[in-house]
Amino acid sequence: MSPRIWKKQRDDRPIRATPDAGPSTSQDVVKLADFERLSNMSAKLALEVGNDLKSLAAAAARVQAFGEQHRIESALLGKVNLCIEELLANIIHYGAKEKASALPILVNLELLPRRLQVELVDSGSALDPFTDAPSPDLDSDLEERPIGGLGVHLVKVSADRYEYHRESAQNRVVLTFSLD
Repeated sequence: MSPRIWKKQRDDRPIRATPDAGPSTSQDVVKLADFERLSNMSAKLALEVGNDLKSLAAAAARVQAFGEQHRIESALLGKVNLCIEELLANIIHYGAKEKASALPILVNLELLPRRLQVELVDSGSALDPFTDAPSPDLDSDLEERPIGGLGVHLVKVSADRYEYHRESAQNRVVLTFSLD
């Protein structure tokens, strides 16, 4: 009896090849054992970041180490770290002002096949950075622009996907970065 063959679709969902159907190319076929290995290929990093700007450097170092350990391309890792730093700074400056207690901000990274997902969770006031932040002035001369205001814009152009939702009195921002 021949081994069962699984064919991977482009979006990583397996489809079972019928016993009499042959593979279209050798790259499209993954034996069951290999498929299980690939589908379980994920790594996670969970951080609790203090509610102060001093915590940003330590968080960036942990994200950098995670990325290097899992061989994430350095340019992409730079984008990921920039996005996390900008969103953490916004949470600390705007979302957590009235909650001056030391409630941590959670940063979760999950390396999945073909993408890296980043989630930031905080208990500050409801603040959707993607709709509540003012649009930056990109047209004026550099000398005329106010300092700041580009962080959320940088996140929007750096991440392949971004979303915000409020759940159980917590803000959740999810960023997705393609590894392709």
